Amino acid sequence: MSAHKAGRLKIFTALGDQKDLSASRGDVLNEVETYRKLSSFADVYYNGQLLQWDEQGFGIVPQEVELPDEAFDLYYCRNSPKLYQECKGPLLIMAYPYDPDIWEMVDGVVVTTYAWKNFLDNYNERSNELKLYDDPWYPDSILKPRHITVFGQSITPRFTAQDNGKISKLYRAAFGEGFSVGYLGRIDPTCYPHQVIAAIKEIRKVDDRISLTFMGHIREVVIPGWIQIYSRQTLEMMPHVVSAFDCLIYDQDITGDYLGSVKCLEAMARGVPILVRPYEARIEQFGGDYPLYYQNEQEAESLLVKLKDDRNFRSSIREYLLERRSYYYRENAELRLQVEVLEFLNTV
Repeated sequence: MSAHKAGRLKIFTALGDQKDLSASRGDVLNEVETYRKLSSFADVYYNGQLLQWDEQGFGIVPQEVELPDEAFDLYYCRNSPKLYQECKGPLLIMAYPYDPDIWEMVDGVVVTTYAWKNFLDNYNERSNELKLYDDPWYPDSILKPRHITVFGQSITPRFTAQDNGKISKLYRAAFGEGFSVGYLGRIDPTCYPHQVIAAIKEIRKVDDRISLTFMGHIREVVIPGWIQIYSRQTLEMMPHVVSAFDCLIYDQDITGDYLGSVKCLEAMARGVPILVRPYEARIEQFGGDYPLYYQNEQEAESLLVKLKDDRNFRSSIREYLLERRSYYYRENAELRLQVEVLEFLNTV
């Protein structure tokens, strides 16, 4: 694969049946950020069209997803199985959903954390205790991928941009002037943060200045009346939204043991404390010494009370997060991604 080092790679990308990249869903936004990082060292084509980052819609004309006649150095397709057999070069796909026939066909799978890579590498050898937990993405045993490539997540520049805080103050006034806790993103039975909600409810018995706000799409759960609910805000507003909270909480979904989380990185970018379970992927992001891991309702309650009542503790968490965030700056993630892609290409 030495020829790839002489010039820029050409990479074909596709996301399901998406004719363009105009949708504001999380999967599209995450893929766009990945394509931007790939563009730091390669010419990236979405559905056969070169991505032009300064043009409206990134220069993509909506059209049916299909492979062009020309060959590419790398094909990265997420959930586009109709394309896989026709690819004329090395093919990477996202590591879920799992399909043994497809995994047998492709050259490698993409994950977003090293915890996920380790999870798949050792999946069939995991302990009997872990096998008791049904994973939503993978069966009891899996076909081991030929190659696992880490497309690490990153913090977008908008989350580190300096601002005067006026917009955050407006959001904060809407959320409540006491100690404001937020949950951002999809809310459904798989990720509903039962333990933290119970902890906040208990704290409110003695201090009703603590509030909880949900912001996102709610499905198949009934939200208690004391919890505030807001619709999802625009991308441009989200840095201000995050900064408006005293504390954020991350969901309890067991896939947090390996899946990446942009929500966690965005909290880190703004220096906002976020309570998380000590899953492997969260430890990868926040480090083993992060003070806001909780295992149960009682630990969550204790941490929330300390954050609420101890200004110095809150400040120390903020400093910890801001010191850690540079690892996830886009420009640093781009360098790691280039190494991962070239390593993959040199193995196929």
